[in-house]
Amino acid sequence: MDEENVIDRVRHVLEHHGSACRLDELLGLFPELTWHQVLSALDQLRQAGQIDLSSDARKMDWVEMHRSVT
Repeated sequence: MDEENVIDRVRHVLEHHGSACRLDELLGLFPELTWHQVLSALDQLRQAGQIDLSSDARKMDWVEMHRSVT
């Protein structure tokens, strides 16, 4: 699967998942992709300003999709 398709799939899942998703849960939603493919897509989305990546006090990693204002 090419990189743009992976990015589109990850974006689509995040848009429909809700406000935030744990990174380990997100990785589990793509068993057919490698961790590298998903993390690369997340990096591209982060660089484009579409998501935030953060860790909480328990060292859990979170992905949050920015909501567009209409």
